[in-house]
Amino acid sequence: MKKLLMALLYILFLAILVEFGVGQLGYRFTQGEWHSYEQAKQQRNEIIAANVAAEREAANIDINKSGGTKRRTEILHPYMGFVVDFHDEACPDIGFCDDRMRSYQPLLNGRDFPEAAPDRAIVAITGGSFAYGVANNSTKGKIEQALATIPELQGKQILVYTLALGGFKQPQQLFALEYYLAMGAHFDMIINIDGFNEMVLPQVENLPFRTNPFFPRVWHTRVRSGVENYQAKMIQGTKAFLGMERARLAESTNRDITRRSAVRGLIWKLQDTSLQKRIAGAEAEYLETARKNPAEKSRMIAAGTDFPRDDENWVLTQLAGFWRQSSVMMNTVAKAHNIRYYHFLQPNQYVDNSKPMSREERAAAFLEGSGKTHPYAKPARAGYPYLIAQGEALKQSGVAFQDLTMMFKDNSEILYRDACCHLTSRGYDYVIDEIVDYVKAGGATKQERQTRQ
Repeated sequence: MKKLLMALLYILFLAILVEFGVGQLGYRFTQGEWHSYEQAKQQRNEIIAANVAAEREAANIDINKSGGTKRRTEILHPYMGFVVDFHDEACPDIGFCDDRMRSYQPLLNGRDFPEAAPDRAIVAITGGSFAYGVANNSTKGKIEQALATIPELQGKQILVYTLALGGFKQPQQLFALEYYLAMGAHFDMIINIDGFNEMVLPQVENLPFRTNPFFPRVWHTRVRSGVENYQAKMIQGTKAFLGMERARLAESTNRDITRRSAVRGLIWKLQDTSLQKRIAGAEAEYLETARKNPAEKSRMIAAGTDFPRDDENWVLTQLAGFWRQSSVMMNTVAKAHNIRYYHFLQPNQYVDNSKPMSREERAAAFLEGSGKTHPYAKPARAGYPYLIAQGEALKQSGVAFQDLTMMFKDNSEILYRDACCHLTSRGYDYVIDEIVDYVKAGGATKQERQTRQ
């Protein structure tokens, strides 16, 4: 009996030694932080949810509030380039929809937008996928709770309209605002969060194909029929398969009896990081393949007017200037309709010294260790200084503008979740806090508020 007890104690000692020596220390060494089961579980759940969303999007499927599914189709729009048909009676027929907007359906009374009311505040969020993430990938209810702390909105019913889609860039936000106001929409506040798409997508997805940079992204492929590149389709398929493998790994780890162990967490993290690098590599390869096989010069319907692209400084100046002027026009339109307009330059990992990062976050944000560089990296690094400079010009022209590029400069949490521009839910929560603080301060940045004090 004594020998058995000693053996059990010895096994227990070895288990503790392995758990701490291999698990915790190994996790700390490879990931730059101690293992936390709850944090790892949340990361796995986000991976699973992202894969479900990707599968629905690939199959043109959208999930509605009641849990059913509906097809969704990206379609051409005469003024905004493209919008989404959600094939859902609960969605307003405006080309934008989310669960929040579905819940407003009883308020519409046959209209596309709710009517103005003294006890109601209608807030529009405009921009691309980052702006969509602020509205929909932040903690549930976060944005309404934060907006409710603004003195002018306190005690009111707050309705948030997400007029943002992945790939949207100016002048699509401007045209969306003008179009819906012309249709009779009422907004009390507009929060425009953009910058990345305006600077990066034209250089990667339009100019290499001789398409005017101010046209919607990949406009040539939207309006021109033809045989799709076989290699590009293969790469897209590989990316989708790896995404499914990553979700399956997360699901199996969540069910594993040893899932709370640091050793199991380390094994999962190393496997997931490997898959993540392969996915990012496939995405980079896809964009590189598309760039190396530009189409023949198209008719104007597909490519638009010629745009010189040999002088990088000139191109970047034009892109940033167009972004600024579009915001000035949004501000002018908003003022004419007594709408409060706020413009925010979204943060991005490619802005130098904008965020301290662990090895794990660098692997996701920069593809570090994969041997590849994301095609968005170079144009983002080159273009953001131009956006920042034009942001100062926006302030001088009277636009309530805040540059968010340095908001994470003292935050070492893992907040970037991919090599493009997107954040975790916690990252989006921080963005909401910055936005609301700026609005509550009457359009003054944190630094400006400290200077006043």
